[in-house]
Amino acid sequence: MADFEEKLDAIATEIKGGTCVPFLGAAASVSSNGYKGPPTGTQLAKELADECGYPDDDIWNLPRVAQFYEYKEKRKGLIDRLVGRILPYSEPSPIHILISQIAKLGTIKCIITTNYDRLMEIALDRAGVAWMPFVQKPVDREAQAFFPPRGFSGPVLYKMHGTIQEPETVVITEDDYIEFLAALRSNDQGIPSNIPYYFTQYFSTCTLLFVGYGLEDWNFKVLFKGLIEKLPRHLKPTSYAIQKYPSDFLENYWKQRGIEILYLDVYEFAHKLAEKLGVGI
Repeated sequence: MADFEEKLDAIATEIKGGTCVPFLGAAASVSSNGYKGPPTGTQLAKELADECGYPDDDIWNLPRVAQFYEYKEKRKGLIDRLVGRILPYSEPSPIHILISQIAKLGTIKCIITTNYDRLMEIALDRAGVAWMPFVQKPVDREAQAFFPPRGFSGPVLYKMHGTIQEPETVVITEDDYIEFLAALRSNDQGIPSNIPYYFTQYFSTCTLLFVGYGLEDWNFKVLFKGLIEKLPRHLKPTSYAIQKYPSDFLENYWKQRGIEILYLDVYEFAHKLAEKLGVGI
């Protein structure tokens, strides 16, 4: 318990100091404790697999299932199905609400998400937070020029895997991920050259708070290796991930790479951190 409290205190300190960047995955809006959120990647994969007659056993593998779905129904069919499945959800989760309330404190300058939905956007709007979006274009080989306008002090929401509002930006199939990874080639300093400096600076200077990621998922490992692991060891601050049932192997594996794990349900974490920071959710 002492170790958990120390980690929670460390996260709260980084947030208050403006040096913490939330990094949200699909399980940041998982259905639980009365909250009904959009499907997780695994749930969506199983639904698509059933609809398209996916022939293999790995029906949990969203990129591979989506690749087959696209083969059967073309790109438009896949995107239309994705939009129809995700767009109806408009109620932010406790995680989104927590981050929007923290954003009101003025200590978060960047929020990163791989989710296609608009739940983080909705939560920020409801909290009255001035924010602006940036949607990554996965096939870009050079970084898009980006910097917030002069005088803007709110958070920038970085949609790393696209948004359903711009279907051409969505990263979902295996081919999409390969294209995305191919674009993550590094410059001489080991920093991905296709992502604007405004965001890469946070990877080397801030504590990343991973919420809703399965660290064993290869998609996460692609992101980690492409964006963080290439940084010189002395530049990587300690980051944190919220995991309910991590194995000893995974805990040690990620600890060696600078990520400490907190054993907790994501919504229980949201309430504990909110209490620690004195914000309501």
